[in-house]
Amino acid sequence: MRILVVDDTHSIADSFARALSKRGDQAEAVYSGGDAIQRMLDEPPDLILTDMTMEPIDGFAVLEAARAQRPPIEVIMFTGIGGVDMAVRAMQLGARDFLTKPISLDQLADRIDAVRGIGKPASHANDEADQIPFFDHSPASRQLRTMLERAAQAPSHVWIEGEIGSGRGQAASTLHRLSHASGPLVTVEPSRGMEWPTHGTVVLSNVDDLPDDLQRDLVRQLSRVSPSLRIFATAGPESDERVAKLELRPDLYFKLGVIKVSIPPLRERREDILPMLHDALARYARRYNRPMPVLEPTDESRLLHHTWPGNVRELLSVAERAVVLGADALQSHRTRVAPSHLPVLGPNFRIDDYIDRHLKEILEEALRIAGGQKKELPALLGATRQNIDQKLIRSGLTSPLKPR
Repeated sequence: MRILVVDDTHSIADSFARALSKRGDQAEAVYSGGDAIQRMLDEPPDLILTDMTMEPIDGFAVLEAARAQRPPIEVIMFTGIGGVDMAVRAMQLGARDFLTKPISLDQLADRIDAVRGIGKPASHANDEADQIPFFDHSPASRQLRTMLERAAQAPSHVWIEGEIGSGRGQAASTLHRLSHASGPLVTVEPSRGMEWPTHGTVVLSNVDDLPDDLQRDLVRQLSRVSPSLRIFATAGPESDERVAKLELRPDLYFKLGVIKVSIPPLRERREDILPMLHDALARYARRYNRPMPVLEPTDESRLLHHTWPGNVRELLSVAERAVVLGADALQSHRTRVAPSHLPVLGPNFRIDDYIDRHLKEILEEALRIAGGQKKELPALLGATRQNIDQKLIRSGLTSPLKPR
């Protein structure tokens, strides 16, 4: 791919161009918006990476000139300052993506591969979350990327678990790319007597939902697959608990789960929500050749605090609906916001764990107020001695209270 890198800081433009050239692209650096516009007129590149803040011709002018070409040139913008407002403006003008410095080569590679149309699972994959680039604005997503980078360094099978729509397929695609695997990535639904490739990577979807007899058959099949074949298995959350409850065969789980990667739900990746939403709006606007909806601050705040039970899949649906029906569709989307004094409910929530944790906190505070005198707890907490006995034992704090 022919890539033009534009930044008035020469060292940044040069370093990006060198790194991209090492990846096999034809990358060229220029150091001003004017030179970039002239270069694209002389010899149009396939993609432009441009800094936003340059003088006297900034990145937005480069973007407008690139999108005015026929055919339009794809543009990825980056900046060391600015935030959502600038990202929205960039997307409205037709930017493919928007990045904030500092930018890692892996981040850049993800975005470029998305333009190139690779790094995605096979066309018959059924997880809509695979259609978006990897966003790592949140601590949870950055931790996930670190885990994927570590998993990519070994040829072991990987168990990828998470809620429906959270991006399990996207994680598999990212892991495959980070692994620099030579073979293809193929997503399949497990079945009896299925044919296995001899190399590459296979994604087995929803392994934990298979009936027990098919799980047993899959274990037998796995003993015969080629050692050069790598397997990513996707499943719902809390696989360890499902094994303990005998809902998932341990021999299958431990054979495929040499490395386990857990995908956090979208509600635990708040910082990713708005960038992901703006990206999805821009992509659907291009797909349907319609203007990109403008989000009002009230819409952004409401969607930012929504619990997103459908995860990324729900977000994509909201974005597509807003593009097709207009920005008013965002206001009609029924959001669920948990009260601040309550936990966020969902598939990962365990009420007994929540009660036990807060029970222990209350007992510890009561002991602190009572100066460690356990005999004062019944009066302090409004409960009988026997009731306090049970709670102390349940919380693992002490032995029962001694009778007076």
